[in-house]
Amino acid sequence: MEETFGFGKDWGNTADWGNLIDWAGMNEDLDGYGSSGVCDFKDPCHKPHHKPHLKPHHKHHCHDDKLLKCFIFTCLKLKLILCLLKNNKFCLREIKKEIALLEKAIFSPTFGLKEIKREIRRIECGIFSPTFGLPEIKREVRNIELGVFSPTFGLPEIKSEVSLIETIVAGIADEIDSPTFGLVEIKSEVSEILAIVSNLNVVVPTLLLVDIKSEVSAIESAVFSETFGLAEIKSEISEILAIVTNLDFTLFSDIKSEVSTIESAVFSETFGLEEIKSEVSEIFGAVFSPTFGLEEIKSEVSTLLFEFEQFASAQGFSTNLTTGPFLASATEDNAEVKAFNATATFQSVTFEVFDIGTCPISLVNSVAFLDITPCCGASAFFVINPLLTETNLILNAQTSSTFGIFLYAATRALLVKQTEFFSADFLPLGTICV
Repeated sequence: MEETFGFGKDWGNTADWGNLIDWAGMNEDLDGYGSSGVCDFKDPCHKPHHKPHLKPHHKHHCHDDKLLKCFIFTCLKLKLILCLLKNNKFCLREIKKEIALLEKAIFSPTFGLKEIKREIRRIECGIFSPTFGLPEIKREVRNIELGVFSPTFGLPEIKSEVSLIETIVAGIADEIDSPTFGLVEIKSEVSEILAIVSNLNVVVPTLLLVDIKSEVSAIESAVFSETFGLAEIKSEISEILAIVTNLDFTLFSDIKSEVSTIESAVFSETFGLEEIKSEVSEIFGAVFSPTFGLEEIKSEVSTLLFEFEQFASAQGFSTNLTTGPFLASATEDNAEVKAFNATATFQSVTFEVFDIGTCPISLVNSVAFLDITPCCGASAFFVINPLLTETNLILNAQTSSTFGIFLYAATRALLVKQTEFFSADFLPLGTICV
């Protein structure tokens, strides 16, 4: 019976499967599972009678064949399911193995969900960090914008100063190229002066600039004098010409005597041309003296200008300030620093304490006040002498503006003030040091 119904066969053979399926009537089902029409428990041999028959009819036993086919097909289904479950490619064991691999990857400590969450948390910490995250970047960008668009030292002020410098330079260039009193005219006049000086026998006296000025002043007063200056001489010459045009030739003898008097006055050793030439020679000698003449004055003026520029660059407006070096005792372990913003915009101040007992100097500690509200102050305590030894220190302050920020600092020993630095004590740090 087992051999008849196929229970003793090896169902791995596809030919046996086909024979059994044809025998069970599965090919008659369109859905491939034999679920329609095969296991129908209605008697296919039974035919309804519309009219009564006089002759009795025999019953056909078709129902048993259908049940047998249905049973065999159910066994085939179970066998098919069992084969699918034992298949090496897509059985339950393989599915479980793949699910285990997926779970292992998801819960891996190296690149699983937990590690992904940890990395996302680190990224969020970096983005929202108060030190170098988005808020700090926005704050620094705002400070840069305030500096760039500042009306005091920003781009508009720089452009206006550059425009002013260009105007001044253009004016200087016009002055230099001027044909009336430019470089060409100065060179020609200098050449004439050198030609005159080279023809003079000059004896250089040791006169002071004060004497030169007094002599020049006397000459100017004499030349422009209303009594005997150039104007008076011109008027007298005009009168002489008028008289001469009206005189007869008999008066030439008187004219000659007058001319001789004039000549004696012109060639007089006391106040004549010789004396004037000697005084002019002394003036030239003093002006071109290598000791205290114009060249020496120019060199001294250049030196003074250079020293003044150095002084101005070191003592002018600056954002780098310092208290200068001071001695902290062994008990002065901390300091209190304050800053007041008297401007209309947000400002920042950074205090730094350096140990100058080493070379190069070393940073001991620092504290920063960021975005001080206008017309408000900020203060803080910080350690300046962690080793509690007598130390030489210097306190520097970096401000965001050259005006409107007032500073204060004081060292403390056992909460008692020791050394104080007021706002006027902070000097510009106009050096190369940090």
